[in-house]
Amino acid sequence: MKNYYQLLLAIVLTGLTSHGFAGSPEYSYVSLGYNEFSLELDGFSASPKGSGWSLDLSYDVMQHIALIADYSKGSADATTSTASFNADTESTSLGVLVHLPVNAETDFIIAVSF
Repeated sequence: MKNYYQLLLAIVLTGLTSHGFAGSPEYSYVSLGYNEFSLELDGFSASPKGSGWSLDLSYDVMQHIALIADYSKGSADATTSTASFNADTESTSLGVLVHLPVNAETDFIIAVSF
């Protein structure tokens, strides 16, 4: 049920921003996100739970080309009756995005990142 409330909030916030009503797509932006997750693993009594955050950047450098970057970091913990586990993750990527207009409101997008 919590996911439905988050989806509803995202739709409302998108509708309240001017970019939600923009005439053509924009490719220069900054996005900051926070996630919580849990996993159910077959054969294990412990269910890992964790959280993390991400930062996404995009900058339109030419008419149909944007530079993109992403950084994310997170951790997960699981505890059993005999042991405790912790896993940390960190990810960085850089890339190029090419966007070609299909019509006034739609673009064809190709992106490559490493």
